[in-house]
Amino acid sequence: RESPDVVDALLDVDARPRRPQYLLADERPLVLHDCAFETLEALPTPDALLNLHQHLAALRHKARVELAKSANALAKLENFTVRR
Repeated sequence: RESPDVVDALLDVDARPRRPQYLLADERPLVLHDCAFETLEALPTPDALLNLHQHLAALRHKARVELAKSANALAKLENFTVRR
């Protein structure tokens, strides 16, 4: 637990004349997979499974398109020569 004085210390512009410099967090989302809950039993309906399958297939397709675009851009970039 922080002391209440921490607020005054952080707002002291003489001690800290500029904003703190923070590293940005990774923009990719946190991925959790293979999570299990011992007390929870999930019983998806056939419609829910179909919708999930369609959603994941669409995500995979989008990822493949983005991969192809970046591979194409890299291939084109390799054709450039740099002169000094």
